[in-house]
Amino acid sequence: MKKSIILTALIIGISLSSCKTTIPVNDSITPTLTVMISGDGLNYSDLTLNGPDFDTKAFRLKRDVTYNILFSGKDSGGVKEVTFNTPLANIMEFPDGIPSNWTETTTGIGIPTSREFKTNGDPSNPVSSLIFGSSFIFRIEANDVTTENRTLSFQVIDFHDNTLNKTLLLEIGPGPTEIIPR
Repeated sequence: MKKSIILTALIIGISLSSCKTTIPVNDSITPTLTVMISGDGLNYSDLTLNGPDFDTKAFRLKRDVTYNILFSGKDSGGVKEVTFNTPLANIMEFPDGIPSNWTETTTGIGIPTSREFKTNGDPSNPVSSLIFGSSFIFRIEANDVTTENRTLSFQVIDFHDNTLNKTLLLEIGPGPTEIIPR
């Protein structure tokens, strides 16, 4: 499973043109973000978060089912930082771990309330895309008929501090797995 995620991340990375780039003197163009989820009958569905559809669509996912997530922050002038926040530290598991170039921190006093995953670009060796790929499972402590809405928050910053913030809405419950209107 982990090999297929890595291979898919590599293929997507190549297709998203994650390559060495030059930081321009001036840059006012906002970075972009692509999020893809697959599993339980849902093929990788490419949602460009700054596109017109993103604010009107969400993913309906089943609890206790393994999915794959791939996302890429992209900017032609180089990506400085990509951040990914998950709700409630104990409900989203990454059974295969996270990519080695990403760090994880937990926030909350006493009881963890969220997790932040972050990676940084290198200004001495800038690339046009930073990628995260892993499997995940939602473990929600509710009965099988309850549906809960959760959000995943993303931030992409380029080397001129142009910033894109996007939130992905997830409906977690008994299913079915599909893309739904918000």
